[in-house]
Amino acid sequence: MSLFFYLLTFAISLWHQKFVTADVTARLSTINMVFSKDKILIKSLYLKGYAAKRLTDEFLEKSWTKRGVNKLLKTLRDTGTFDRRPDSGRPRSAALKKTFRHLVI
Repeated sequence: MSLFFYLLTFAISLWHQKFVTADVTARLSTINMVFSKDKILIKSLYLKGYAAKRLTDEFLEKSWTKRGVNKLLKTLRDTGTFDRRPDSGRPRSAALKKTFRHLVI
């Protein structure tokens, strides 16, 4: 019985490594920060008259969505830049507490 259990566990772990881990890795690689390196390109083409639909049609390999490009262009129209607003994000005090929580008794 224990040999069967050992072989079954081993087979399941091999299957998990081959299929599940590879699938999750592939999905994460497509999710990560879609516009991070392309914001300059999008801004320059938008200033030349490109709309979200035209951008997504011409750059199919980038896997941009029309909604994502529209949100980015709305930010550009509203603020004139893609930079984050000042004081947006986690407060510094909360970040410090999170970093040093293991030191607190």
